[in-house]
Amino acid sequence: MRVTQKEIAEKMGVSISLVSRVLSGTANDIGIPEKTINGVKETAVSLGYVPNIAARALKGKSSRVIGVVVYDFKDPFFSECIAIIQEKLHKAGYSTILVGFTDRQIDEKDLSSLKQHILDAIIVLGSDLSGAFEKEIKSTPIFRIGHSLENESSYSFYPEEEHSAQQLASYLVARKSKDIHLLQADLPNHDLRSFAMKNALKAGGIKCQIFKTQNKRYFESGYDHVSRIIKENNTPDIIVCTIDQIALGSVKALLQKGLAIPEDIGVVGFDNIQMSSHYHPSLTTFHQPIDRVVDKIIQKISSNDYKIGKEHFTCPLIQRASC
Repeated sequence: MRVTQKEIAEKMGVSISLVSRVLSGTANDIGIPEKTINGVKETAVSLGYVPNIAARALKGKSSRVIGVVVYDFKDPFFSECIAIIQEKLHKAGYSTILVGFTDRQIDEKDLSSLKQHILDAIIVLGSDLSGAFEKEIKSTPIFRIGHSLENESSYSFYPEEEHSAQQLASYLVARKSKDIHLLQADLPNHDLRSFAMKNALKAGGIKCQIFKTQNKRYFESGYDHVSRIIKENNTPDIIVCTIDQIALGSVKALLQKGLAIPEDIGVVGFDNIQMSSHYHPSLTTFHQPIDRVVDKIIQKISSNDYKIGKEHFTCPLIQRASC
């Protein structure tokens, strides 16, 4: 049962209004002695008092609770992002309510628990070019990490795909690469990424074929593609993947078939998940600076900056052993 301010007051032999003043942080305004303030706080802790968030919100105060929505719990990149978001929010004094989807399929049932809480804001992890999420959530400020529709009522931080594509093209031109297989997930934001990469590679005089996988087991899809092209004797100079999981599956298949990386075929990924640096050979990939993005979001929430807008971030190419 929830402990009330009345119980704290009775335990200490003081008025409820005094307890309320102390717990709301306004005790010093009316000259309540420091000894009494400390006594109320210690009693509240010993009794297990938890502030009523709904009541705080009705008084126009921050609930200090942030909703976090994840578009795919099975994606290892998102799992790493959740850890960053959770750590930084807690350090800033916020608690979190975590909900999400499987395979990016938005289901109202998955959001029902989110709607039961009073939130300062919602952080959405994942791109959405359908507008489906906004239809489910209204009146709560939204910060998205990923691509969104132009008219979405959120503040979105998204990777600048053209910048990544230019880095890739410059790097592969310098390596004198001529033939690229571009493996992408069947997702709208990955269409944007592969389109930018193909255009940049074409401008650099590099042939590029795009292969879109329908298999949502991305590691498996990379493995299957490489196995097939080796069997067909249709191997490129470099395999570029729009997600690290596809790239790691490609690496496994190449090694199992006896090909040397990067001497025979190079491999490039995107996301810089932790496994990419520990794999053998370590994966050349693009790093998404999610830690810096989360810092910006927390700064906006803390200053009540809930304007709608978009802001891109650049993803540096991390050069490792695979290419």
